[in-house]
Amino acid sequence: MLKDDVESCREKSPKNSIIQRIATIFDYFTQPRSKSISKGSLAIEAAITLPIICYLVFFILELMKINLTQTAIDIITSEATFDFAVNKKVSNISAIIAKHRPTFIPADNIRYWIRMYTDLAAMCATSPYGGEEIAYPASATDHSQIVAGSVNSISFLDSDKNDALLTSNHAFSASQTASYLNANSTPSGTVFVITFVCSYKFSSAFIKGLFSGGVNTKKTGGDRGEHYILWGRGVGIVK
Repeated sequence: MLKDDVESCREKSPKNSIIQRIATIFDYFTQPRSKSISKGSLAIEAAITLPIICYLVFFILELMKINLTQTAIDIITSEATFDFAVNKKVSNISAIIAKHRPTFIPADNIRYWIRMYTDLAAMCATSPYGGEEIAYPASATDHSQIVAGSVNSISFLDSDKNDALLTSNHAFSASQTASYLNANSTPSGTVFVITFVCSYKFSSAFIKGLFSGGVNTKKTGGDRGEHYILWGRGVGIVK
């Protein structure tokens, strides 16, 4: 019956119309074939299409996990920015990370650092926000290298800032920033920029190969980095 309907539509449709083309494709797939030809064709088609389908499925699933992780980083950044602006200290940040971190991301893979300025004008004097790259601190707790502008052994995302973490002359020094953070007494009115970075952990070595080998960072001198970074950045003024 379906074949009769297709033939009826073919007769009523103009020549070279889309219906004519669909009918031709229908004829191809419904015409009788010998078993040997059908099995051979099926084997060839399966050998070609199945790997592609598998690649697509795994790629899409990993993209979903990456999207979930990036959403979590954005939420962490937003909440931590408001928390630090109100509480003037970083004591709640670990709990904020733990609350929103996806379970498939190790706790140590999400790190952050803070750069401080006297006011908004000082912060905006070097764009963007001190002119620094997005980097992955060598330690989850000690981010002095980032604030000081050191790039030794640190993986960072490449941008137009030449292969370096630029230190802003308008920002507080690393030691001054550390003193505020450790003493929990950041002065009111201090402008801060807090940056969260996540070294994304891929599901397997096979999946990493689908995403540029699982690395999107580099090091000084053009060497390949070690991390696939997802990141978020917040700006606030201490209350």
